[in-house]
Amino acid sequence: MKNIPSISSISIFVVWLFHVSGVIGIMCGAADWFVQLTPLNLAVCFAVILFNIKSMKPRDLGVLMIPFILGFFAEFLGVNYGYIFGNYRYGQNLGYQWRGVPLIIGINWVVLVYATAGISKQFTKNRILSSLLASFLMVF
Repeated sequence: MKNIPSISSISIFVVWLFHVSGVIGIMCGAADWFVQLTPLNLAVCFAVILFNIKSMKPRDLGVLMIPFILGFFAEFLGVNYGYIFGNYRYGQNLGYQWRGVPLIIGINWVVLVYATAGISKQFTKNRILSSLLASFLMVF
């Protein structure tokens, strides 16, 4: 029987393919085309996360909603009131917006939190230290 790549191997390949292609494309002068594909990239990363959660339970979706809601709320406060991150605005590249905040930005927060949590868990199993490291990685 031939070796069949695992879901995680395929997922890693897809994420690397999208990101490396984007970096190369932007460096080669096709920034406008690649930047408009940012929502697709975020959606693919989110799909990869969902495909890699073993035996998805309703609780797992609830846990993923926490960074979505908190991140979206933080962006809402920034865009509309200048709180947390200062005054800024989003352009139209990220798609549909509610009150000036693209809905896909919540997915971005989920992807970032999930990735940094996964990285930090590789260094320590202590929840407090892992949370601190993940927080540092998010800011970094």
